[in-house]
Amino acid sequence: MITHNGGLPGFLTFTAFFPYDGFGVVAMVNSDAGYEVLQAAGYSLVHNVLGFEPPTSQNWASSLSPMYHSMPVREDSTQSYPEPELPLEAYEGTYSDPGYGAFTLCSPMSTSNYCWGVLTTFATVLTHNDTPGLYAAWPRVWTSHLQIIPVEGNRFDLQAFTIFPEGYGKDKAPFVARIDGGYRYSGEFIVKGGKVQGLAFPDGLDAEPLPNADRDRPLEETAIVYFERV
Repeated sequence: MITHNGGLPGFLTFTAFFPYDGFGVVAMVNSDAGYEVLQAAGYSLVHNVLGFEPPTSQNWASSLSPMYHSMPVREDSTQSYPEPELPLEAYEGTYSDPGYGAFTLCSPMSTSNYCWGVLTTFATVLTHNDTPGLYAAWPRVWTSHLQIIPVEGNRFDLQAFTIFPEGYGKDKAPFVARIDGGYRYSGEFIVKGGKVQGLAFPDGLDAEPLPNADRDRPLEETAIVYFERV
């Protein structure tokens, strides 16, 4: 059996192919959630085609669910917010990485036309429990926006979103799709002489980060991903 799944904001897919049996299964859903249900439908079809008799107690959704709910996500459930080393406005600006390109961070106090658009979009989906942070537009295949969330000192977490401020299709209610299940990528701003030099992600930007064992050299030299402030 050869299987693969995937999707983009707004839909998910599951495929399973049986080359020696001459058939395959493709399941699709117009949702950002419910991979376990999608695979449950796919595996049930496989059982039916192959003539297997699954146990009457088999619950595919229950057995697959842990696979998609294991990523660490911190919940902001109180109004006690982490304090960064510098005011949020000090981290504003444009940051660039050769591989990932550039983004411009806005604080809640930003007044430029660009930041007004970014903050207005986030305002449609954030709640009063969300930690104040830094915000950016990030128009890519998988994302539309980024949020940089204070953790401690100059350490921040990055979270990627696709925001639909005017809904989608007939449903005009704003909603957000959290990329990688809401996973947060750990980063640290490089500050020298009170000025922000860049933003480093020691383990990269992946839901399964690569270990970075070289901690003796400056972080901006050893981080797998480094956005230089320009």
